[in-house]
Amino acid sequence: MNSMIDLKKLELTPSLGIYGPDNVAPDAHLLDRRLTIDPSLTLINADRMNQVFD
Repeated sequence: MNSMIDLKKLELTPSLGIYGPDNVAPDAHLLDRRLTIDPSLTLINADRMNQVFD
């Protein structure tokens, strides 16, 4: 069992590189990424409120 987070069309507006006067500089970059998280970091061994975090 794996825990995953899918990021789709996450818009980033970083200032990357140097663009010349004849280059087209993008307004934003879109990121599609799947993050896999070790289950030991997301699963709890019992349903107790002191083990639930926001």
